[in-house]
Amino acid sequence: MLNQRIIDLFDQFTHGVISRQEFMKRLTILAGSTVGAMAILPKLELDFSSADTTADAKNEIETSYIEYDSNGKK
Repeated sequence: MLNQRIIDLFDQFTHGVISRQEFMKRLTILAGSTVGAMAILPKLELDFSSADTTADAKNEIETSYIEYDSNGKK
């Protein structure tokens, strides 16, 4: 499990609060070395392909067509 300070730092980077250079500088300090920081990086990478998706979400969305006349009335 990653230290919460590292997770918070990564959050700042991904939301544009700090630059990549600043992120790496602070991560190196938290990890204790450049080698440590480089070892942590793969654990921080975002993997959208493994994001949780559910079939139930499709059933929660209701769709329909609405027709309007040229005056903008239903």
